[in-house]
Parts: sequence; structure tokens; C-alpha cells
Amino acid sequence: MSTRLVKSLLFLMAILFVAGLMAGCASNLPCTIGEDQVEQARAKAATADTQMQQTDQKVADLEAQLQSKKATLEELQAKKADLEKQLQEMQK
Repeated sequence: MSTRLVKSLLFLMAILFVAGLMAGCASNLPCTIGEDQVEQARAKAATADTQMQQTDQKVADLEAQLQSKKATLEELQAKKADLEKQLQEMQK
């Protein structure tokens, strides 16, 4: 390679390097959101998390109640079938 070509390539690489640095620095603009807004958002998020946990607990409680009621219903249906069977035997 000729010296002139090497110098041209090095110069081009230097220009690209500087342009890359400038583009990288320009993209990191300072945040325009105030700290108080960030704190408010964090507080809202914490409140939402608490509400979600409470709702999850309510759902779990309701599911447990539903299972209990289903078990009671199955017991009553079995008892009803047993009583109907006894009644039929008595009527014979």
C-alpha cells in the first residue's frame, strides 16, 4: 500500500471515530423529568403493588371458600343419594 492511501485511511478512521464519539455524547441528553415526579411515580407503583397483593390474597381466599363450598355440596349430594336409596328400600 502506498503511504498516501494509509494516511487517507487513518484520516477517514479518525473522522469516523470523532463522529461516533459526538453521536454517542449527543444521545445521552440529561433527564428532563423532575425528581419529585419520579418519587410520585414510585409511590404510585408501591401503592399499586400493595393493592395487587391484597387482591391476590382476596382471590386466594375466595378460591379456598369456593373449594370448601364445592366439597360441602358434594357431601350433601352424596347424602341425598344415600337417603333416596334408603327411602326406596323402605317403600319396597
